[in-house]
Amino acid sequence: MNRNQLKVKQKIIFLSQFSSSQGSGVGDYSGLLSDSIQSKSIASTELRSWDESKPNWQRLLNPTTCKNILSIQFVPYSFGRWGFFLPFFRELKKVKDLWNIHIIFHEIWIGDHKFATKKKKLVGKIQKWFILRMIRSVNPIAIHTTNAAYLYRLKTEGVKVKYLPMFGTIPVSSQKKEELNDSNVLKIALFGGCHFGWPWEKLLIQLKKYEKEVDTAVEFYAIGGLGSQWPDIKCMINNSFRFKIYETGFLDQSDISGILKNMDLSVTSTPLDILGKSSSAATLLEHGLPQIVHDDGDTPNAMNWVPDYYMDQIFLLDENPFRFFQNNGIPEKKTPRSGIEKTAEILLADIEKGLATKNQI
Repeated sequence: MNRNQLKVKQKIIFLSQFSSSQGSGVGDYSGLLSDSIQSKSIASTELRSWDESKPNWQRLLNPTTCKNILSIQFVPYSFGRWGFFLPFFRELKKVKDLWNIHIIFHEIWIGDHKFATKKKKLVGKIQKWFILRMIRSVNPIAIHTTNAAYLYRLKTEGVKVKYLPMFGTIPVSSQKKEELNDSNVLKIALFGGCHFGWPWEKLLIQLKKYEKEVDTAVEFYAIGGLGSQWPDIKCMINNSFRFKIYETGFLDQSDISGILKNMDLSVTSTPLDILGKSSSAATLLEHGLPQIVHDDGDTPNAMNWVPDYYMDQIFLLDENPFRFFQNNGIPEKKTPRSGIEKTAEILLADIEKGLATKNQI
């Protein structure tokens, strides 16, 4: 990032439930992004958070200096019970003219897909009304979201929202990759939550055929905690298809990074259209790994919102990538890279544009 080209004069206050030290995904995101911006002397930042069930919005939204930037890290259920955030909204309206408001939608309303229950659809309609009303009332200088699903739904409602790429939360370790004599083994990384509803059987059938045709052993590496549905998935991989699985258990960040450097391929069960909200998927990509994903068809043209620098690392399960790999070999891993600086650069550029536009009005 060229700090001579980009410098935000106002202080940026990141507002998020839980701090980065409390193990919350959005809290970690806010803390890392705040620290990255602060460390580069691009702008002064501050993180405001809460962990109580009834936050003191008057205190949290108090602008100690007029016209600083309030960056709301928005998740409906963090800002109000049932995702109905009326107390927060009321207080925000009172002070909206004392802030330059920015919003990142980490989540939006629920129930906006074909399998949603009637209850979720009803709750989602109310959440949607509140969200759109908030946007119209506070007139943010910039609005971002991290994935194609939310981008599509917000744009459909006429919201001027921009895409902000996710970054990984596991820094790329400086330790060298181990030189292993395993040219006849395909090592597949699983990292982050694994969901049983994903088409695992389709993946495993393709892998079994690939293993036979190419005469290469396939091994899965389960890194860290993979969620409550992992035991059922593990049973399918191990018992039904007889692939080896190595489980690492919980590790520190440098050890996770070291293992990822020795993997050949990764699989994520996050659907393509919300891939952008997964820091685990971003971590795998930042470590240079090709990634197998599934498009559930819930959002049109979801592939269009994969960042250009990751496009050739994404392979759709539905297009039988292993048939391609059989003829062309497993794609070479990319050079590991950190994504947080790119995210910070885009964020600050869009905030500067928003401030300039506001000052012209």
